[in-house]
Amino acid sequence: MISLLELPTELLLLTSKKLKSNDLSRLLQVNHRLYDLLLPSLYQRDVKSSNSQGLIKCAANGNERGVQHFLYWGGAYVDVKAVSNFHRGRGPMSEGKTPLGMAASAGHDAVVSLLLDHGARLNDFEGEKPLTRSYTPAIQALLGGHESTLKLLLERGAETEGPNMLFGGLINCAVASGQMSMLKLLIEFGVDINVEINGVYPLFWAVRRTPNYVSMVEVLLDNGASIALVDDDQGRLVHQAIDNGTIETLHLLLKRGATFHQSVFYPAIRQCTLQTVRLLLEYGAEVNFESLLCAVKSKFCGRLELFIDRGFDLNLRDSRGCTILHHAIRCCGTPTPIFRPPMMCGFGPSPPVVQCPPGSSSQRVAAYCRRKGYGNGTAEDIVRCLVRRGADVNAMDRKRQTPLYFAWKYASPDVQQLLLENGADWTAMLTIY
Repeated sequence: MISLLELPTELLLLTSKKLKSNDLSRLLQVNHRLYDLLLPSLYQRDVKSSNSQGLIKCAANGNERGVQHFLYWGGAYVDVKAVSNFHRGRGPMSEGKTPLGMAASAGHDAVVSLLLDHGARLNDFEGEKPLTRSYTPAIQALLGGHESTLKLLLERGAETEGPNMLFGGLINCAVASGQMSMLKLLIEFGVDINVEINGVYPLFWAVRRTPNYVSMVEVLLDNGASIALVDDDQGRLVHQAIDNGTIETLHLLLKRGATFHQSVFYPAIRQCTLQTVRLLLEYGAEVNFESLLCAVKSKFCGRLELFIDRGFDLNLRDSRGCTILHHAIRCCGTPTPIFRPPMMCGFGPSPPVVQCPPGSSSQRVAAYCRRKGYGNGTAEDIVRCLVRRGADVNAMDRKRQTPLYFAWKYASPDVQQLLLENGADWTAMLTIY
């Protein structure tokens, strides 16, 4: 009987076609002759039976030799897309990704180079479908935290922005994922940091990102990001820094000349930390009647004291002749407003955060400008503070109504007693009737 190894090559190839893939794989491991003879058949079979899905697995696992065999022997389509999530649970979802995308997201530089040498598609082209749900190979390398892979792709001509790319381009992706090394690499490659993508600039993304890293904002500014271009004289950056950023970010923007509008100061009094309020005062915020009214309504004694210390006249009156004490007493009958998250008109909530890849250096996050909730004082505390600091307890509005009258109408007996103990004239109430 003739042994298997003595069979002619033609018969071995014919026999191999009748075997299952697992059996064929075992057979070619018998000796070198069968390996060299039958290995191409194994790759060709996979290409036909699974539409080159084996190529994607080899690319995802960094199997450079396997990728070579699929391309050389199997004739696999280099831009085939994955049809299943075989990476579920131990990495990024793979469905819809190309071999190049899988290799880039895993940081397999040798496989990336090999695929590019065989004509793998690197960018989206006009008239063609997007590569994979806005995740180009360069985007996938960036989000995977693979700096050398991204550098390789950029050197081979990867586009840095486009309508189908996640966040509109690589710069915004670097900011969204909080990866400083990627941001610096893109700047080294001359990527435009003042490019407007979908109406938003990279600097704006960096300022409104949560968590907020002042270092990323500083790198953009140091490398030519234009505050004036983003601000458009509307105070957008300061507004966003107050809503979503840290005190360090706000301070940096103000120091670099960001536009500040007084209208931003009032919500800051109600919703931000005392340190933020002090910083805005340092950069020109005006203490006026509206400022004190915001502190009174939010029941912030510390803020009220700060404004009084800066020289505000407690006996100034509004258009109805009311002093700030009138307003404070009227607030005794008003519950503290419920805190709600910020919403800037036209922009909605903060952008989604792309998590930093494992092992990437985490940046320090300073204290945020905003605080949770409102003041922990009471309306009675506010009244007591104003009286102690010299508010006129007998001031009359245009209707000859005194603070004591307001206390009788809106406040508790404790507030009425407080005013009487500090010289309020109860007989003045008789003139109202």
